[in-house]
Amino acid sequence: MHRIPHHESKCHNLHGHRYRIAATCLGPLCDEGEQTGMVLDFGFLKTEMMGEIDACCDHGMMIWVDDPWIASFLPFTSREASAEVMQQYRAEVRETGQKLIEGPFGKTLLLSQVPTAENLAKHWFRRLAPRVRLRSGNRADLLSVVVWETPNCMATYHAPDLGRSRPGLSPRHSHSEKFPNEIGGIAGEGGNLGSHERSTFSQRF
Repeated sequence: MHRIPHHESKCHNLHGHRYRIAATCLGPLCDEGEQTGMVLDFGFLKTEMMGEIDACCDHGMMIWVDDPWIASFLPFTSREASAEVMQQYRAEVRETGQKLIEGPFGKTLLLSQVPTAENLAKHWFRRLAPRVRLRSGNRADLLSVVVWETPNCMATYHAPDLGRSRPGLSPRHSHSEKFPNEIGGIAGEGGNLGSHERSTFSQRF
């Protein structure tokens, strides 16, 4: 669940979505070890997505740390205790972008920005990008994160200039409509990519 506090319509109320998130990676194919022939193992990327996104957000709430209603989501009854701890929470959120707490409504993720689809795509991109580099042995980059709030409404955050910096790359997308545990393959367009040959793939849940 989330809310958009300054929205002038119904979205300022607490509400939920059946989110779908897709992450697309870009890089050369691995030529040795267990990921031979892969940009990044699908299972590795899914593990990171589940850890960074699902574990924090599934059956929980996402709340902007400066939401005017923030006191309602904190596990405190004392105003003094609430103010002191909120100062600590805000400092941590400013540094890391988020803080997971157990509030009066259960699992609550405090965020540095209003949890719109656009902000969530950027936030999850920043969380996942270093994990992609680590799990690929610094071979692959995260290219984009797409967040669907509904089947018809989505927002995408792209890595700044990453695709344009690699001439000859023309990713081609394909995916299944199954949800939530389907993965979608993405491969470099056929043809002569020369020394800039790269492949991309996508993981969605």
